[in-house]
Amino acid sequence: MGFVFCAGTPLNLVVLLAVAKYKKLRVPLNYILVNISFAGFIFVTFSVSQVFFASLKGYYFFGHTLCALESAVGSIAGLVTAWSLAVLSFARYLVICKPFGAFKFDTNHAMGAVLFTWVIGVFCATPPFWGWSRFQTPCTRCSKAAPEHNRTSSMFHSRDSVLFFICFISASVNIELMCQKVPVLSRLTIGHSPRSFVACQHAVW
Repeated sequence: MGFVFCAGTPLNLVVLLAVAKYKKLRVPLNYILVNISFAGFIFVTFSVSQVFFASLKGYYFFGHTLCALESAVGSIAGLVTAWSLAVLSFARYLVICKPFGAFKFDTNHAMGAVLFTWVIGVFCATPPFWGWSRFQTPCTRCSKAAPEHNRTSSMFHSRDSVLFFICFISASVNIELMCQKVPVLSRLTIGHSPRSFVACQHAVW
């Protein structure tokens, strides 16, 4: 955690400052990369830093409120990063494979993609604050809070189930659609491996 905090903070900050200083870097595709760096900067400065200092002391000493915020902010930043990579891959797919004809990834698309990642992140990470599941500190020796999974009440399990199946179904559908949209996949020597991958994914989940 110490290495992540000490290395991640200046590296992400350098990326943000470089884009702020040089206008040539402000192209639509870089908006998503900057979004990843911004989410990473928030993650290392707010979440990783707390875990690092709590680990040095041997227990979490910032209080329950910051503990819950640390977990939520870390979850939001992680989701923003993951969805930014997914959006970036999808944008490249649209530009290169042209499944819907000629497509240009412009500023409006980039800003919409950035907004989408943050909406998804906040939507998935904040329900414990308004009663759907909750953040807990499992023990006094832990370094962070986490959503509670060990409750017998269905209220605490329903959130995880909804997120689980939404992510599972959307990922499976997207992979299958890409297998159908990209004809070159059928000519590869790997044969039916894309659909085999989907089958393996179902088995793992």
